Amino acid sequence: MTAKMLVVDDHPGDRTLVVRALEREFKGVEVVEAGTPEHLAEAFDRGPYHAAVTDYHLRWSTGLEVLSAIRSRWNVPVVMFTDIGNEEVAAQAFLAGADDYVIKRADSYARLARGIRQALERRAASQQLFESERRYRELADALPDTAVFVFDPRLRLRLAAGSELPRLRLTPAEVVGRTVDDLLHDVCDHDATALSTAARAALAGDRGRLDVVLRGCEYVAHTTPLRNVDGEIYAGMAMVVNVAHLRDTEATVRQLSQVVEQSPVLVAMTDVEGRIRYVNGRFTEMTGYTPAEAIGRRLEEVPAAVAPFGDETPLRTVRAGGTWRGDVENVKRDGTSYLEAATISPLRDEHGTITAFVKLAEDVTERRALTRHLEFLSLHDDLTGVANRALLLERTTYAIHRAKRSGHTVALMFFDLDGFKVYNDSLGRHAGDTVLREVAVRLVDEVRPEDTVARLASDEFAVLVAEVKDASAASGIAETLREAIARPLTVDAHELVTGASVGIALYPEHASNAEELFTNADLATSHAKAAGRSQTSLFSREVAQGVSSRLSLETALRGALRERQLRLVFQPRIRLADGVVTSFEALVRWDHPEFGAVPPSRFIPLAEEVGLIHDVGRVVLDLATTQLARWRGIGLEPLPVAINVSALELAQDRLAYDVAAALARHHLSSTLLELELTETAVMSSGVDAVTMLGRLRDIGVRLSIDDFGTAYSSLAQLVRLPVDCVKIDQAFVRDLDTEHGADRARALVHAVLAIAASLGLDTIAEGVETAGQSDFLMAAGCHQAQGYHFARPADADAVVELLAAKRLMAGDEEAQV
Repeated sequence: MTAKMLVVDDHPGDRTLVVRALEREFKGVEVVEAGTPEHLAEAFDRGPYHAAVTDYHLRWSTGLEVLSAIRSRWNVPVVMFTDIGNEEVAAQAFLAGADDYVIKRADSYARLARGIRQALERRAASQQLFESERRYRELADALPDTAVFVFDPRLRLRLAAGSELPRLRLTPAEVVGRTVDDLLHDVCDHDATALSTAARAALAGDRGRLDVVLRGCEYVAHTTPLRNVDGEIYAGMAMVVNVAHLRDTEATVRQLSQVVEQSPVLVAMTDVEGRIRYVNGRFTEMTGYTPAEAIGRRLEEVPAAVAPFGDETPLRTVRAGGTWRGDVENVKRDGTSYLEAATISPLRDEHGTITAFVKLAEDVTERRALTRHLEFLSLHDDLTGVANRALLLERTTYAIHRAKRSGHTVALMFFDLDGFKVYNDSLGRHAGDTVLREVAVRLVDEVRPEDTVARLASDEFAVLVAEVKDASAASGIAETLREAIARPLTVDAHELVTGASVGIALYPEHASNAEELFTNADLATSHAKAAGRSQTSLFSREVAQGVSSRLSLETALRGALRERQLRLVFQPRIRLADGVVTSFEALVRWDHPEFGAVPPSRFIPLAEEVGLIHDVGRVVLDLATTQLARWRGIGLEPLPVAINVSALELAQDRLAYDVAAALARHHLSSTLLELELTETAVMSSGVDAVTMLGRLRDIGVRLSIDDFGTAYSSLAQLVRLPVDCVKIDQAFVRDLDTEHGADRARALVHAVLAIAASLGLDTIAEGVETAGQSDFLMAAGCHQAQGYHFARPADADAVVELLAAKRLMAGDEEAQV
């Protein structure tokens, strides 16, 4: 039979390469190509297909939508073949039912074709088993006093069953594995040529019937081909019926039912009156009812067996001769609920009359829960469970739409937590997460059900009050919420008090649409922070004109650059295999005489905004290379140091010159310096990243991609970049050993490691805080790690002993920096 396959890709060249690979793997294959929505619609009309290949990133759709459309029509293997190297996309593709996810590379096309063949072979085997089971059940119902023999295309016997086997002095163990001719030589009382010829004819597609004498008893032998769902012959079957001693077929049915007894799918059969006639072992595992408790009873007497038989639509469908498929909520004997993916089909006798109904089902509770969880995460914050920015924007837009008709006021409040970073840095990520969750709970408890609480960023929350009387009322609500946040909270025996700076913007007084309302609430928050924090600020035009703390912070930053207030701290990177320290990451800090410690998350974005980031970058580069030279000067062999580079620095032509000059000034080997660039920075720097990174690589410094996997980048772009290493973002790492996020986090980490391995890159995991995270990363194949589990960032003097030892074992308190 000629294979027929569908290829969906809006790039003609890629389609051609896929078609060629399929033609090489499948001789005579018919390939239907679709590069536009119109072509895809035409291709669907030309179905069905044996398999399909789809790109993910289409100009007019996504591969996930195409995959869903294909699966709604045909249950065939589908492979996602794309240049999108993002683990979220890969995880979504597999969850949507893709059989494989293959990255477009020169050597991937042959793998793609082989993967389709393997998927087809797996499906064919499953289809053959299903066909066999159905035919055996029909056989058991139709023929008493029967022995059944199934043989493969080489005439080697694969199955023997039936109540006549003892009369023939045969056992299944003696029969299976022998050839048809060998068996006939033992049991036939006359020339076995006719029966041997009939068996061969069955493999050619012919049915046969002949009288034979076996072990002195008269039989009628029926030979027939066995076909899979594609109509291809994969085996032959011979049924011999004792015409002198026809018996009840229960023994045959019992033996043949072993096939379905071992099935991982629930099987239940009822008669047309709704009485249960058969259940397999999986039925007991899933529902808790034993065969003795189910067989012979009506459906309503066994609640777990009723669904979906008791529903009108499925029942009407199967009684009309059709097959029903769908998801069904069910309840086990112990009261536990679960979700089934069920199929119900009618069984017919030789006259076409429906005699029974068969239900096949799988427990898909966990699979569907994961799907719902991913859908939830797309609109909610993973840590706190409240709405994220996207959902808040959607609800704000809807609230404004309603307000336009009713004339009421909408209030949007932004809450920026004061002092959160101090707690997070000093007490660790766990304490910080605890604070964030508690803040979310307190906000939700204080607002009405129709209002919305959202988390916008690390320590930024928002509350949408869908209907408020006026600005005074909004301010009162904001004060109530701010006081709720400020209530003391105990975390790990520490009593913490977290204030909040609040900014308020109103519709229609301050904005005409949701985006403008967001912007003005943010400006009001900045004004509240500049006013001394833990303040509430209502948006005004003066705020919009920039009267905020940004100006004072900008002035202070310029002074900090002149007065050398910036300094570096160093966090060691550990080789997971043996605990050896391989390098350090240099992190910039700013200690202002008046403001105190100014976090990089505050002054780095400001530096980028006002054009000071190049000056900050040069100071960091000089501090790092100077420190390397100092370590060498006191007799230590320095380890490589990594510094962070922003997108704006990468876009500057003189970056490579500055790096080379700093190394030369201190007579340092280029191998001692590593530049970390975020994935977003590389992809959005506005320059030819390959050329710019190539200049840096020519100097000899190492290059790494930070926060790998958090952006939405094309693997075709990444694979061209001359980088040495990727860093797994701490957002993935921190959930590895949590109760609710571990499965998703592990899938994402595996995806990042697989992509890195396919590109031949080293991997470093950042933000490792527990032994469980460390153990998982090492087992998964991650090379290096850094984080509080090993050492906190420390100043240069504090890591001198570490440089001498070059080893830091996790959990060794004396070795901690």
